[in-house]
Amino acid sequence: MMISQFLCFSQKDKISPEKAVENLRYIIELLEQLLTNKEFDKDFQDELSAACPSYMGVLQTYKRDLLRNDCGILIAGETSAGKTTLINQLVGKDMFFTNNLASTGTICRIHNSKSLSVQIHSIDHPTKEKAAADFDELASLIKQYSDIESNPPEVIDVYLPVPILK
Repeated sequence: MMISQFLCFSQKDKISPEKAVENLRYIIELLEQLLTNKEFDKDFQDELSAACPSYMGVLQTYKRDLLRNDCGILIAGETSAGKTTLINQLVGKDMFFTNNLASTGTICRIHNSKSLSVQIHSIDHPTKEKAAADFDELASLIKQYSDIESNPPEVIDVYLPVPILK
């Protein structure tokens, strides 16, 4: 197969992001096969190793990263700057409580999911997972575990339907 079959050269040749990722993974796998082939030029392998000693590890990292479908977005700002209000707008529901004082000291990672749940990650305790029956219960769980007064966990993973994260 030709590499040109995997690439998009013009607007009319557009392929889906999923197909592009699949194609890139295939190209990386072909490259890995080439670089590990016993008949591959030893001098070139030596030069490649000198330029990038861990080139196979780099390829494997790229391939693994292509499987990831998340993208981290950090929202930071001063107290009462509207961070939580922005997150609630992005999520489309008032899931995270707001206050005029410092109210959210816990890192909350939001994941698109069909089900409603939270995972609570703490150094002192094993990870807990709590399912919610509805959005109100989910908001209550988030408030309960992210309350700055009651020794909050380090991270809360929040799972709920978020169309913007699809």
